[in-house]
Parts: sequence; structure tokens; C-alpha cells
Amino acid sequence: MKCALTPQKPNESGNAVWFVLIAIVLMATLTIAITRSSDNTEQSGRTEQYRIQASQIMRTAKNYEQAVDRLRMNGCSENEISFESPDWILTSYTNPGTSDGCKIFDPAGAGLSVPNERDSSQTPIWTFKGSLEIQGIETTNNNAFSTDLLTMYIFPDSEMGLCMEINKILGLGSTVPVDDTGTVIAAPNFTGGFAYTGTLGTGTAAPEIAGKKSGCFQLDIVPLLVFYHVLIAR
Repeated sequence: MKCALTPQKPNESGNAVWFVLIAIVLMATLTIAITRSSDNTEQSGRTEQYRIQASQIMRTAKNYEQAVDRLRMNGCSENEISFESPDWILTSYTNPGTSDGCKIFDPAGAGLSVPNERDSSQTPIWTFKGSLEIQGIETTNNNAFSTDLLTMYIFPDSEMGLCMEINKILGLGSTVPVDDTGTVIAAPNFTGGFAYTGTLGTGTAAPEIAGKKSGCFQLDIVPLLVFYHVLIAR
């Protein structure tokens, strides 16, 4: 005796379709949630990495400042401070008017190690300038265009997040000021002289950094970012 198939009632068929649609919606929602969570985790990881890098950069700059202060307390004048070292390969900071005791990277002086000269794209990393003025931080008994002694960390503008994080930590907001004057590119390395070549923190030269001892800004003339720190305000 053959068994007849029981025909599916119309409402049962509708319920099955409804359950399938619910499953599809739930799967889509779960996929979106996982994707967002992954994106947030990745973004959080990048932010934490930038925070660590920013802290390392600012700590290095502070070490240079403390080394300069120590040498000055030992009797070295501003012009005698020297970043000269035989360990430089591509860069020259030769200061003929100084002694080993006034050299940042000499055991007889501050005894610090020479930093990397170039990154993988041959961009200079740490540099030292004595021909630039940061607007608004000079001491009250100096004339206009009295340049400061600066250290600068230069890196590609693909690392904009790092520049933003530096400014955020320094209380400068999360924006990145722009210098479109080419002042930094034209400034020579410090070799004992303070000949003026330009002012930062005024006009179109990153005006937002006026009065700031440290900060990060973008060079408009070339695709680079610059963190600066004042070693001697003059």
C-alpha cells in the first residue's frame, strides 16, 4: 500500500521562508559586527603603535636637550656645542671651534650615540639646526631673528597618524600645521654658527606652532613631516 505525501500547508511554507530570511539577516549582521570589530581593533592597534613611537621620539629629543644643558653647565658656550662625530657617514656637523668635551656624541662630552642618518627611503631622520627661529619662544633680551638651536625628526608624510599623535600628546590638538615656505629644507646643519635663514610659526610657515617648544608639522614643498624640539631658545 503506497503512502501518500502530505501536502504542505500554505502557512507552513511561508514560515520556512521567513526563517530562512531571518537566518540571512542574522548572518549579515554578524558579518558586519565582526568586520567592524576587526577594523576597530586594527585602528586601536595603529593608534597604540603611534603613541609608542611618539613617546620614543619625544624622549630622544629630551635626551638631546638634557645633554646640551649638561655641556653648557660644564662651561661650553652655545657656539661650542657640537654634534660632530666620526660615526656620521652621510652628514657633516664639523665644528672647528670646539673641543671633544663640548661634543654631544663624544665620550668626553655628553657620550650619546649617533642616531640613524637615513630611513629606508634615504630620508634624513634626526637633524640639528641652528639657523631657524621658532616664533614666540625667544628670550626677552634678544633681538628679532635670533635663531634657536633645534633638533628635528623628519619622516614621510605617509605617517600622518604619528604626527597627529605627537601633537595630541603635546596638547596641540590632532591637526597637523603646514609649512609651505621650504624654510626647513634650506636650513643648514648646525656647525657652531647661528646665521638666520628663516622663521617657523608665522605667516604660511606652520603658524600654529608659534610659541611652542615642540610640535609636528607638514612640509608642503616635499612629502615630509617634521617633529621639532627646541634645545636652546635664544
